[in-house]
Amino acid sequence: GRRLQDVYVYHDVHVVHPICTVSGIVYRIQFDAVRLKGVRWRSTKRLIFGSLICLSKDDFKTMFFATVANRDPKQLEQGSVEIRFEQNHEDVSAISPTDTFIMVETSAYFEAYRHVLKGLQEVQPNTMPFIKYIVDCDCANGVDPPAYLRGRFGDVKYDLRALVETPKQVTPRLRARPRLRDFDGSDYEDSDDSDDTEG
Repeated sequence: GRRLQDVYVYHDVHVVHPICTVSGIVYRIQFDAVRLKGVRWRSTKRLIFGSLICLSKDDFKTMFFATVANRDPKQLEQGSVEIRFEQNHEDVSAISPTDTFIMVETSAYFEAYRHVLKGLQEVQPNTMPFIKYIVDCDCANGVDPPAYLRGRFGDVKYDLRALVETPKQVTPRLRARPRLRDFDGSDYEDSDDSDDTEG
């Protein structure tokens, strides 16, 4: 089959038991580490804290999402890691230790996107900004002017030529040379030109 470059796959995964911690309930899972003997768990970016993982036992018709809550390289070598499920506790409590899952992990660092994705979940469909362009992809006729310009001022145009045009070249003004006073009291102008002398 085609090799997935952005996803790590783990086989024979079991949710062993819950663990109570100061930050809430996490679950210890066990996976087949025999296939991953070449992985250096101390330096790899696999299963680092905050990584998003997805578990399924029915070919991903249904899924459980979780994040890595704690990792220990020695335990990872034995195929064990602690995770925190994103679903509510009732759904997770129905999982049996005998259930066999396939687990996939994204190589992207989920914590960097968590708050943005949470914010998108809370947006109401009728108030989402730019829904016409982002969701419906209706950009064939360009982007409409914002509502505050259409309603109050009618057809408004901005002149942005000053941002793209090259300014005219300004000729530098020559600086006046200082006038020096000779010993006899007469003024003369200093010159950089030396007198030509013929030998």
